[in-house]
Amino acid sequence: MRQVKKVLGRRHNFPPDDPGAVWMWDTVETAEMVNRVYDMMQTFLGVVAVVTLVLGGVASLVLLLAYGNGFGTAMMTAFDQIGKDLIVVFPGQTSLQAGGERAGRRVQLELRDVEALKEGVPAIDAIRGE
Repeated sequence: MRQVKKVLGRRHNFPPDDPGAVWMWDTVETAEMVNRVYDMMQTFLGVVAVVTLVLGGVASLVLLLAYGNGFGTAMMTAFDQIGKDLIVVFPGQTSLQAGGERAGRRVQLELRDVEALKEGVPAIDAIRGE
């Protein structure tokens, strides 16, 4: 650029260091400036992304914990409405041989089992069979 100003200064009679005599656009310099701006933008956007992830992650964590606590409270309320200290017994199937019976035998609960449980388990306050 300096050489261009020298040549033009001689031809048009101005000193080469006169900043206003000619204006030149150096595409290499502009490209370097654009690259610096682009690099700075990438850095800025990277920082914004990290901050967003951190803050968003924290916010998501807080929301999920709040949701989880609310869900837990709702579940406990639902269970409390069913009844506290409640045991429900369902029929199943044996997985071991016992008393000469084969494994895999279905267990059929009967109303007589209600009476047996009343007598055999003193901690039962109330029992109901269906």
